Amino acid sequence: MTLYVDTLVIFTYYEKMNNDKLTESQERYISSRIREEREDWQERQPHEKGQRKRSDFIKQVHSACPTSALKANSLENIENGRARVKLQDAIEISYALGISLTELITDMSHPFSSNPMIPEKTNVEVFLDQTSEDRMLSADWQAAYAMKFLNSLTQLEELIKKYPAHGLINESLAKDVKKTLLKNEISRKNQLRIYIAELEGNKETAEKLRKESEINVQHTSIKERNELTRQVNAQIERSKYVMLDTLYDMGFYGMTVPNHLLSRAKKAIQQSESRNISPHENSILDEIDTQTIFLSVSE
Repeated sequence: MTLYVDTLVIFTYYEKMNNDKLTESQERYISSRIREEREDWQERQPHEKGQRKRSDFIKQVHSACPTSALKANSLENIENGRARVKLQDAIEISYALGISLTELITDMSHPFSSNPMIPEKTNVEVFLDQTSEDRMLSADWQAAYAMKFLNSLTQLEELIKKYPAHGLINESLAKDVKKTLLKNEISRKNQLRIYIAELEGNKETAEKLRKESEINVQHTSIKERNELTRQVNAQIERSKYVMLDTLYDMGFYGMTVPNHLLSRAKKAIQQSESRNISPHENSILDEIDTQTIFLSVSE
């Protein structure tokens, strides 16, 4: 069993508990999330009829955390809101469930709802802040769409921020792009060869192949900078359309995306189009389907 450490969640929770700032609604939310996750866990376990008691889950807690002092009556009080949830209890419960603290406090069946523990963020924002790629694979379709949308939006914003809107990318950025592209290409080619060399015990060959991947780009020509600028703009376009396609595919569910995220998306589209379309071309924001998505976003 793996312990997933969630720095933001732990410190937020710890601060609130220590300063006695946990509101009644936050207490209820955590209690209900623990109950939901515990019942879901027990539903998935092989059991005899009627054996879905809290005491059965407590055995799992003590198996995962032998020093745990959590008892069935304590868990009942926590789930029913009669007792406060201590950070240690939350860690032990999530560990026994095989999930992270982030997953415990984020209801990803409602990814775009405000998270009660960190109200300035939605559930999906908190989840993505703290969750590694491999933990996202088990998400349901609503969560998967929400994460795909937010990831593509973030990537689009980062590309726009890093690269200039007009003209060629400068020499320094061109070197970075070229280095990344070449390194990725060589790494793909050499990966199997390095693996085979290591299996054969040929450390010298393996080391040589690794060094080939450490590209040091000293100069980029104007022709290269033109091509790299084209590739950057193409990546920006791809990110824009992945984000929009995700919103289209959500259908009515897309109406749950909060305005602050839609505002970010609209702004990113406008900035991306400032570099890629001529004044006489129509913006994708002028299309009826796109207008419907951003209907609630004021100028």
